[in-house]
This record gives sequence, C-alpha cells and structure tokens, in this order.
Amino acid sequence: MKINKIIKKLQNLPLTKKKSILLVIIIVVGLVLGSLWIKITKERLENLNTEELIERFEVPSFEQELEGIEFGNGKGIVEEIGKLRKYLEEHPEKMEELIKNPEMLEALMKEMEE
Repeated sequence: MKINKIIKKLQNLPLTKKKSILLVIIIVVGLVLGSLWIKITKERLENLNTEELIERFEVPSFEQELEGIEFGNGKGIVEEIGKLRKYLEEHPEKMEELIKNPEMLEALMKEMEE
C-alpha cells in the first residue's frame, strides 16, 4: 500500500516537479550505468592479451609487406633497396647527387643494372 501512496503523491505534483524528479532519476541511472561501463571496460583492457590478439589477426611485419610488392622490373622491392644501399655505399658521390636531386633515382637504378 505504501507504493500506491507514493504514486498518488507523484500524480498530484505539479508538472515542473514531475519533470525535475524524472530528470534526477535519469541522471542517477546514467551515472550508475556509466560507472559500470567504465569499470567493465577497464577490467577488459587490463586482461587483454595483446600478443594473442596480434597472432589472431596475423599482423604482417613491414618487411613482409614490402616483399610482396614488385618493382617495375619484376624484382622484389626489398631486394632492390638492398642493392641500392650497397651501390650507394660503394659510390658515395652518387649518394650526394641523389640527395641534391631525388629525381635521378630512376636513372641511378638503370645505371646499377648495367
């Protein structure tokens, strides 16, 4: 019977007071749900096994991705970059030219093939 009396009191209140009570209830419920969500998310993130996640999604390494890319002549890009690095170590003057003029890379690659 107590609930019936509370309901009757609420029904007899002015509209502005009813809206205020509803607003307070919504805010309290929102804060409770928000804090629960934050707590659960925090626990999940703490228990997250990143190594297993990486293995599960099979994230390829950068080098593996590069090996799949072919250069204009059909050779792997990793192989070509290695050759270019070795060539530039043997010819430091070419490195200086390449730094000054990056557009000459294509001509340098053709020169390396010869």
